[in-house]
Formats: sequence, structure tokens, C-alpha cells
Amino acid sequence: KQITDANGINYNRVSSISSDFSQGPLKETGSTFDLAIHGKGFFKLQGPDSVYYTRSGSFKLNPNGALVSQEGYPVLDEGNAPLEVIAAGARISISANGQISALDDQGNREEIGRVAVVDIDNPELLKRKNNTSFYLEQGGQELPLEEVQVVSGSLELSNVNMVDEMARMINGSRLYEAYHKVLKGYSTLGDKLDELG
Repeated sequence: KQITDANGINYNRVSSISSDFSQGPLKETGSTFDLAIHGKGFFKLQGPDSVYYTRSGSFKLNPNGALVSQEGYPVLDEGNAPLEVIAAGARISISANGQISALDDQGNREEIGRVAVVDIDNPELLKRKNNTSFYLEQGGQELPLEEVQVVSGSLELSNVNMVDEMARMINGSRLYEAYHKVLKGYSTLGDKLDELG
């Protein structure tokens, strides 16, 4: 779409670039620390300069027992503190609301913390930091989510539908060819008019 005042449409300019945060399909992995959000929401990570937001829940434990992203950023709990998960001698489970619990050999359950899952009032203010993480520009605000559904042992896959995107690419290519033929026809017509005087 044309981004400045002009007559007609200019197809060689892009008015905006944005990310699509809609739900992608889930793939079961069997790993307790692989988390997927079913529905809206973002996990919170402590980046080196600010809080990052991500829908990629491919988490792991670092040598100190902290839950971190694949890049090593600590995963934050509801109080914006890094989640410390000491898994030695305990079985870890993560419930549908993001609550992390440890169960020892005697059957004693200890609640460790709850993974923060928040929504953003204006997702357009989320700017890409890397492949899966975003930071929130000034003016954006976190919103609490009343209903959170975290799926442990699964990861969210890309929400890109390759068949649809291929069809769009073919359609765009055909439109380009059609417009090119029209322009070529006008050019030929103009040459003929010049010859006729």
C-alpha cells in the first residue's frame, strides 16, 4: 500500500511489517520443560537490557538449576523473579496454569513457582530482538490473563501455512505478469501514436 500521498497504487512499497502472534499447531516432545501456550499470551524472559517476551517455550535447566531459554535468558515468574528449579532427587511437573511443582521419592509435593504468562495490550509495539524474542516499546503495557493454558511436554510450531503462502506467492507472481503485460501494451500503444504523429 502506498505510504505517502499519491494518485493510484504503488505496489513496490511496504506500508508496515508486523509479526503474526496467532496460535500455531502444538507438537508433543515429552520434555517437561518444553512449554506451549494454548491461546493468547507470552512467556517473560530476563534479557540483558530489558524484559523479553516470547511464545517459544523451549526451556531447559542451566547448571545452577534455573529455568532458562535456549539463549540462556532466565524465565521469569509472576513476581518478575527468575525461576529457580532444583531438580536433583525430585520429579518436576508443570500444571496447566504454569505452576511448577517438585515431587520427591516420599511423595511430598513442593510448589516452586509459577511461570509468568501475560498478554500485551498492543502487540504491534512488540519489536523483534531475535528469532523468537521481542521487547516492548514505550507505550505498551502488560495485561494479566485470567485463563492461562500451558501445555507441558509440547512446543508450538510455526503458524505459517506453507500451502496458503505458496498460493499467495503464485497469485502475486501472476498479478505481476499481468500488470507487466498491461504496461508493455501501453508502451507499444504510445510508440504507435508517436509514429502516427
